[in-house]
Amino acid sequence: MVSLESNSLYYLNILNTQSSKVNYQLSTGNAIENGSDDSSLFKEIISLESKMNRLESIQTQIDTSTLYNESSDSTISQMKDIMDTVNSKVLLALNDTNTTDDKKIIANELEAYKESLLNYANQNDGDNYFFSGLDSTKQAFVESSNGNIVYNGSLDNKKLLVDENSYATQGVTGVDILYYTTITASNGEELTFLDNDLLIDSQNNTWEFVDYDLDGNINTDRVYKNGDETSDYIDVTYDSSSQEYTLTNTQNETIETKHSYFELLDEIINSLNLKDSNGNSISEEESNEILSSSLDDIENAYNTINEAHSKLGSRNSIIETAATSLSAKYTSFNIFYEQTASADLTEASIKAQSLELTFSALYSTISKLNSLSLVNYI
Repeated sequence: MVSLESNSLYYLNILNTQSSKVNYQLSTGNAIENGSDDSSLFKEIISLESKMNRLESIQTQIDTSTLYNESSDSTISQMKDIMDTVNSKVLLALNDTNTTDDKKIIANELEAYKESLLNYANQNDGDNYFFSGLDSTKQAFVESSNGNIVYNGSLDNKKLLVDENSYATQGVTGVDILYYTTITASNGEELTFLDNDLLIDSQNNTWEFVDYDLDGNINTDRVYKNGDETSDYIDVTYDSSSQEYTLTNTQNETIETKHSYFELLDEIINSLNLKDSNGNSISEEESNEILSSSLDDIENAYNTINEAHSKLGSRNSIIETAATSLSAKYTSFNIFYEQTASADLTEASIKAQSLELTFSALYSTISKLNSLSLVNYI
């Protein structure tokens, strides 16, 4: 009799466990509560949850980058508008009817446009400067000790995670938008440049003057790759009359001279004020020659920023496409997760009813056993 009672209690415990699982499924809609319920299914659910969490994190980063991307695009549009205006002002200044005073007024206007352009070039979203490249916490353009506006960021672009182990290039740098190429030299060819020009080779390395003899002064008779005095260097000569540096490219990569649009604006403004780059007086005729020659540079600079704008648009489009693909991928995982992790409520209801009948039958058996045990005892 004791054996029968023990068996009944054993089966009652099993039914209670099954009932608890079924009630959990009906109340939460989840297939299992603990890993011990079904270790294989639990492992699959955890794996799906991990993948979905990673995709959600990536999606959040992409969503956060939207303002950065859209603002970069609109800012470049505004900078191009300024360049268009500068071009029209230079053409106006070349009109024979303009007096010296008229040109000075135009020079003042261009100073204001230069300030606006600098503000746009240093636009940020509060945390990141749009055109500083990889190190977006640094201000893109700063004023140097000699009063020139120079690029302060990196040449490398930011990378944005758009899927697991997949990155997309984000944004464009200040060099991309406001430095235009004036000369390109292959191996064995000569290249000239000015004090604030950038020398960049086809591998995106810079070539810079450094203090290689460590006397506290920057040496200007050679440029070093990426400003590293332990690296390759190229000898440089200087012409004081033209204030130009000259080198012969000894490298296998092409090297470009890049001139700043801010430098170009300074040259134009100085000429409108009948001054050269050193502040010396120049004639009206010399001023007009500088203004006329600047038109080609203005066009070159505009083509450069236009190309960068197009590149930015393509990169933004790639990120948008990736975001759409990521969303679809997350949706697919989510559907699979629901199918895997969710309980079959119809099946659970049937099990609940079956368990109810089984419980009733078992309790009836236990009741009869208890009655029989009492009779035998008497």
